[in-house]
Amino acid sequence: MLGRLQMTTKEALEQYNIIAGRVFCTRNKNWLIQDGMFKATTLEQEIMRVVATKLDGDGGDATMLDSTNESGMGAA
Repeated sequence: MLGRLQMTTKEALEQYNIIAGRVFCTRNKNWLIQDGMFKATTLEQEIMRVVATKLDGDGGDATMLDSTNESGMGAA
């Protein structure tokens, strides 16, 4: 969140708290017969929400490397 999404530490911590609250709540638990303790789809949806919000709705097509990186460490 800090790197590619260019969030401040404060923004990243706020989003982490929101994500954790939604992913690890009792409503998001799997049934006993399912794999894992919590639903992975909720985590996926929350990550997509944050990415889409920070990248102006272009979250689905975003790449991990930022070619506009000013440090010169981006994609060649």
